[in-house]
Amino acid sequence: MRKLFAFASALILNLVVALTARAQGPVNITVTQIDQSRFPQVDVYVSATDAARNPVRNLSPDVFRLTQNGKPVNLTAATRAGEQGAVNTVLVIDHSGSMARSDKMAGAKQAASNFVNLMRPGDKAALIQFDTDIETLQPLTGDKNALVAAIQKIAPRGNTALYDALAQGGKYFETTEGRKAIIVVTDGMDNASKLNRDAAVKQAEQGSYTIYTIGLGNKAAGFGSQEGIDEAVLRDLASASMGTYAYTPDASQLSALYEQLSVLIQNEYKLTYLSPDPLRDGLRREIVVTAPGASQTQAAYNPGGLIPEIAPQWSSWALFLIALLLLLALFFAPTGLRLAAARFSPNRVAVTSRPSRVKLTSAAESTSGTSRPTRVKVGKKTSGAAHDMPWDE
Repeated sequence: MRKLFAFASALILNLVVALTARAQGPVNITVTQIDQSRFPQVDVYVSATDAARNPVRNLSPDVFRLTQNGKPVNLTAATRAGEQGAVNTVLVIDHSGSMARSDKMAGAKQAASNFVNLMRPGDKAALIQFDTDIETLQPLTGDKNALVAAIQKIAPRGNTALYDALAQGGKYFETTEGRKAIIVVTDGMDNASKLNRDAAVKQAEQGSYTIYTIGLGNKAAGFGSQEGIDEAVLRDLASASMGTYAYTPDASQLSALYEQLSVLIQNEYKLTYLSPDPLRDGLRREIVVTAPGASQTQAAYNPGGLIPEIAPQWSSWALFLIALLLLLALFFAPTGLRLAAARFSPNRVAVTSRPSRVKLTSAAESTSGTSRPTRVKVGKKTSGAAHDMPWDE
């Protein structure tokens, strides 16, 4: 009876979701971040949007299904839209000399300030500006006033070290759990970083955070151009980290883009599960998320680990002792073999003690004192055991 009731409830729930999705049009779901900071627990952040890229907030978290490497996994937790917890964001702003033109700098500062004012209690943000050099104006904080004050200090100068700025932003998330995002705005291509393009894209792919890139102003004229936005790079950086790329030629549109990102990030769903492959073996895990009436989305992650781990039921001390005993056995095995061979060798030499000498004299001779005493050697043979050298362990 209980199974029948559960089946009926699930059927009704899926029907309601499907009808809701049909009423509001097709629903697009996208994995935006995979947080493996507490692996084998994995948190998957999912964005659900309609055709106009507005967040779909009315999906029940129970309708989501997830597979890892083709096998269904049970969700240990799932949150509704907007209940996924605090969001940590690093705002990375290009303040190279070209940002002084066409009010681009003023538009970027206004958009960043508006984003900060949309932060919810518990949300945090940091601010990084970049030209030739990278400078952190404000570390991660929930203090909106401090963030807005730091934003107002930005002034255009220098060249564009985009890749290094993103690398610096990623460092803030090395010990941070939860939803993590970098929003970067730039009006040009990188011409001052120590990192190259491939290294920056690889770092974006391996980082447990999302990069949203925004191109502002004129696009690059073509291959070999040294001015304008390199859209291919900005797309690659965003795609590698499950983010998105947006473009606007007008700085007045930046605030709308920042606001849209804020609303989307704050209204994501969070799906939590325990990985059925719990070892950090350096192997890639493919995950697929589906929901009734919505498109499916797939992503992948690698838990890291250059050397495959041993199953967790073995304690680290037990493994250490086993390894130590094996090493000792290998080290002393040659010595033990030599001692055994010496013990059973047929050419062993017995060590005997030196015989004692005893003087025997008759009574007559002892009284007369004239006869020379007869000296007799009496020897007692004592066999000595072979002396093995002690084994100093």
